[in-house]
Amino acid sequence: MPLLKSTQTRDPDDSDGLEHVPTRSEDEAESDILVDPDEAAGQEEAENRPRLAPQRTYNTKVLERPMPGEKGSVFGELVATHRFYGSVTPASIDRNALKRLEPGKWLNVDLVNFYVFEVANSYIEQHPGSGRLVCALPESIWSCSDSSRGKYTPRPRCDNMESVLDFKFVTFAGNCTNSHYYLCVIAYASDLLADRNPSGEVRTVGLVLNSLKSIGPTDATDRFRNVILRLGKQRPIRKDGLDKLKVYHPRVPQQSNSFDCGLYPGHLLSIFLSDPERYTRHCTGKEAITGDVDAVWDHEGLMSARERLRELVMMAVELRAASLQFNTDFPQAEIRKSTY
Repeated sequence: MPLLKSTQTRDPDDSDGLEHVPTRSEDEAESDILVDPDEAAGQEEAENRPRLAPQRTYNTKVLERPMPGEKGSVFGELVATHRFYGSVTPASIDRNALKRLEPGKWLNVDLVNFYVFEVANSYIEQHPGSGRLVCALPESIWSCSDSSRGKYTPRPRCDNMESVLDFKFVTFAGNCTNSHYYLCVIAYASDLLADRNPSGEVRTVGLVLNSLKSIGPTDATDRFRNVILRLGKQRPIRKDGLDKLKVYHPRVPQQSNSFDCGLYPGHLLSIFLSDPERYTRHCTGKEAITGDVDAVWDHEGLMSARERLRELVMMAVELRAASLQFNTDFPQAEIRKSTY
């Protein structure tokens, strides 16, 4: 059985301490190679030793205390940040984005990512030992997977993990028309790793949960394959599973307006993670969950999603303001006045 291996390397001169993938030029030949099965089997036997999950899955820089009186280092447009555990790419909320939390406003990409990250983080906190079950990535992993180019582009990563595909469920918001957001899920992603699943069944599927069926991705299958190859890093990927990858567009509640689409990825993910195995079977038509589509996905609960997101963001704003006050000589009242 041929295996597909991604031949991406780390730049030793990478100075920011984060993991990046180099950009391939337009005229560079495709570098994915087929691995000989016998050779792969030998490598698997030689390298078949248990790998422990890292104690720390991302690198951080030491917080530098701003010089006394330097307002430029404290007061800026950034008012809050949020990350998924293990990710180096934050959702960075600026002051103007706070206005988008009001009813009737479109959410920007960082607010959409913020919601998705918080849902995934909450799931991990409430389910000890589930660290490798779900991984949440920023929307840019999808927008950088444009299949029309067919070339690798820079993308965010979960640093120091052997591969994001080590997780069973990989999820992120997708975007089309630069304004409409939907939820993407790679279910059973780890089945595609040949060193973990050399000959077993590959259950990997892609899910697109879209609240506006009239607007959606037309090249979802190619995009999912592109994302998987990028996330595979240098691990051998089951080519048979990748070639047969199916993408499903299950029925989900449809939005009744043109501005709430950014709330749906986080909300639908929260319902999906209530029982990811069962909802995967439901989305692929193997075991339907009884009830109408609005009840299955708790559409009524979305009515309060914007207010819940606003509260979460404002708590993050308060936390950052408190941190700045702790690390500077500016009074809290002055920081709060500049923040809001």
